[in-house]
This record gives sequence, C-alpha cells and structure tokens, in this order.
Amino acid sequence: MQQRARSFILTAMFATMMAVSAYLHIPLPWIPLTLQTFVLVCAANFLSPNWAAVSQLLYLLLGLTGLPIFSGGGGLAAVVSPSFGYLLSFPLIAWLISHSQHRFRPTSFGVRWTINFCGLILTLILGVLWLYFMAPIWTGNTISPQGAWIYGAAIFLPGEMIKSLFATIVIDKLRDF
Repeated sequence: MQQRARSFILTAMFATMMAVSAYLHIPLPWIPLTLQTFVLVCAANFLSPNWAAVSQLLYLLLGLTGLPIFSGGGGLAAVVSPSFGYLLSFPLIAWLISHSQHRFRPTSFGVRWTINFCGLILTLILGVLWLYFMAPIWTGNTISPQGAWIYGAAIFLPGEMIKSLFATIVIDKLRDF
C-alpha cells in the first residue's frame, strides 16, 4: 500500500511539474523551447512504466479540459496547435523510457543517458510528423519535410541532448537519497 501511495503522489507531482515547466519556455518559430522533456525523462525514470504514462496522461487531460497548463494555454484548441504532437507523444515516450530503464537496469551512466536521449528523439520525430501534417490547417500552406525537420527537431536536438544529460545526472543523484 505504501508503494501505491508513493506512486500516486509522484504521478501527481510530475503532472504538476509538467504544467510548471511548460511556462519556462523560450518562444521560437512554430514550437517553443520548454523544460517539459527534462521533466518527462525524470518522470519516466522515477515511476514504473504505467505510472509514468499516467502522469503524462493526467497532464494532457487537465490541459485539454481547459486549464491553462500548456505553453500556449489550454483547452481543446490545443489539439490543432503546432506543438500538440509533442504533447501527444509524452505518455508513450514516458512509458517507453521507463520500460527500457526498468527492464534493462543499465549500470552505465552512458547507457542510461542513451535510453533517455533516444526517448526524446522519438518525441521529436512524432512532433515533426504532427507539424508536417497539421501545418496546412494553421497556415493554409504546406511545410516541406525539410522545414518540418528544421523547425520541429533540428533546432531542439542540442537542447534535448543537454536536458537528457542533466536529467540523467539529477536522477542518479536523487536515487542515492
């Protein structure tokens, strides 16, 4: 029972941290740069796969009900925003990272970081696909695959590398307590 209560508390905490991290952003063309992927990696490493996914689903559901917890606000209008593909990927990516970390239990820092970074690359890929297919709805014009890659992933890769590195360091330090 104590483990279940801990999971409930951590799930709510990570959903809340996702909301806060959405507002710590740098506006860029199409997609803002946020700290959400840092929180995503932390949630995936501290929670079991199912609880990690639930933390992200809770965040999404609260935002879709109208709470202004996405970087661009909240409500159903977020579904047609350029960044919604990333948000939609969060539950799946949280589950995949958590599953990989729990199943393989890597002892090497480099392997743990690689799992986290690969999860964030998948988030970028899913976000780029959303951007590419949904851009005509927002602009009335199409975006080239290269444009979607540049604005939806390439500009974020260095930051995702650094965020996953710092998240892995923080996770390792907090696990020692």
